[in-house]
Amino acid sequence: MRTSPASVLRRGRDLLPPRKTNDSAPPSFSSGSIRNPRVAAGLRRFACLLTACSSVVSGCKYVEEILPDMKAPEEPKSCLEDLTAVNEAKFSLSGDLGPRTKAVLTGTVHLRELAKKLDTEVATVCSALAQDLGQKDAKPQDSLPPGKKATAACEQAAEAIKKKREEDGVVMLVYPYAPTCTVDLADYGRCVRQCDSNVPPDSSAVQCDVDSSRGRCSGKCQGQCVESFTESCKGTCRGVCRGGCDDQFFGKCGGRCIGTCDGASVSGKCDGVCDGKCSSDADGSCQGTCKGKCSGTCLSDIKKTSCGGTCAGTCSEALGSERCGVVITPPEMTPACGAMCDADLADNLQCVGGYVDAIVYHETKAGAGEKLKEALAKRLDVLLAASEGSGPAIERAHMKLEAAFEGIDESLQADPDGKKRVDTCLGDAKKQRKDAAEAVEMIREVAASVIGAVKG
Repeated sequence: MRTSPASVLRRGRDLLPPRKTNDSAPPSFSSGSIRNPRVAAGLRRFACLLTACSSVVSGCKYVEEILPDMKAPEEPKSCLEDLTAVNEAKFSLSGDLGPRTKAVLTGTVHLRELAKKLDTEVATVCSALAQDLGQKDAKPQDSLPPGKKATAACEQAAEAIKKKREEDGVVMLVYPYAPTCTVDLADYGRCVRQCDSNVPPDSSAVQCDVDSSRGRCSGKCQGQCVESFTESCKGTCRGVCRGGCDDQFFGKCGGRCIGTCDGASVSGKCDGVCDGKCSSDADGSCQGTCKGKCSGTCLSDIKKTSCGGTCAGTCSEALGSERCGVVITPPEMTPACGAMCDADLADNLQCVGGYVDAIVYHETKAGAGEKLKEALAKRLDVLLAASEGSGPAIERAHMKLEAAFEGIDESLQADPDGKKRVDTCLGDAKKQRKDAAEAVEMIREVAASVIGAVKG
């Protein structure tokens, strides 16, 4: 005859040993106290079930092993967990609200992941810089959230720089030049067409802003020819000039200095820091014509002339590998798709022309200045890109995404049922976008603070 669970519990109730003073401990049974093995087994399982979720039970099987069908339900996947989750989310929204909502959610994921990536890159560089300067235990704190990880690492790097300068008596002039960051026009066009079917398929629908367009010109270039790290520059040198500089010079001048010398007006010899023009034997930053070697970027104004570097302007033929600082999107495109593509391409910026140079004026320990200079030259390009180069593109993507959220909120007023279905996900997305924007701002500020520590 089969024994029902109810009868097992009734028959075993009086056989349970007295409750121990420790209420969290499970009941215990000796092999000889209960003669019916089926009753003993039933009681052991019942005791295990009562205590498995609240305490660690010695010798007790997991609840899933006792009652295989009673497994805890899995947590539902967040609609913003990754791009796959966004694509699979179903909100049943009317008209174009569905695609527009998916676009802003996709843009949110892009900007969230970009903040994490930028945080890791900057934290890694700052920790490496601190190690280069003697802090061997410096390493990124991966447990910190985006923004704070870079902050902790870069504060350590800034302290290492200050300590090194003070200990070794290093005095130097530093010339940081922010890179120019652009997106690939063809990639942006593909993103727009995949997002919005209203955009015409022809390549002219998405264009570069004329002032920020650049690429290879096999014909005649009208605008500026941009060349990097040239031995000689016939145009405007934006970098360090070693020779003679006729405008916005700042540094050492072995020739005639016209402007100020250590803050005092001068038109002649300067043994300090020359600010203005330097006729010859210059070694410092220059924003004019450099008669000598220009380390940085050389900008030559040209009119319908061939360009061996990058043509910034227009070309008599189609620009090859055209890139943009700012993209002009077609009027047919929804703001949500524009925001999504800006967010997507912000993670694929190409930053060129960033450059850091320094002149060591004084040191109490031989070679200390050059060692510090070498460490900075290896690391500061990433910090320059983070603090200045990529900033405008990322900020523009956040502004567009915020505006797109507002547009969707307005449209949802006419669909209260749809608003209920998507409200939680949109609320999470807005918070994540805001958190990502704040993290990027923290990263930019702390990256700039490291450069500031070098300047003193």
